[in-house]
Amino acid sequence: MGIFDALSSGNKVEIKDEKEAFVAVVFACMAADGEISNEEVSSLVNIFNTKQMFNGVNVGEIFKKVSKLFNQLGGPIKLIEAAAPKISDTLKLTVFANAVDFVLSDGFAHDKEKSLLETLQNLLNIDNENASKIMEVIIIKNKG
Repeated sequence: MGIFDALSSGNKVEIKDEKEAFVAVVFACMAADGEISNEEVSSLVNIFNTKQMFNGVNVGEIFKKVSKLFNQLGGPIKLIEAAAPKISDTLKLTVFANAVDFVLSDGFAHDKEKSLLETLQNLLNIDNENASKIMEVIIIKNKG
């Protein structure tokens, strides 16, 4: 460990629970194409308003923390790698479906986004059959 590592170790941000992990995955998907649109932010706010797990939670603070962690780790794949272990088996398909929805919201996935979804699928141990079903439904949902 170098001197700068020792100095900055006190500022290290980590994902502490499933709520933060959920936000981290969605944030990574939002940022995968290099920009976060107003539409994506509105969709994220909608998720927070409709998911019971976020009732009474200061999502703004989580979003700031995840944004800092995104910059600290250096990108979306590293953020997903940090978040995935905190996601329970019961929430894995839900998180994956929300991630796919963000990536495919514009109707297609760029190579970086495809790689991100494949990494997420592997880290969450989602089989190809379930992943394909989710993608198919999201593509139908986002048509038109």
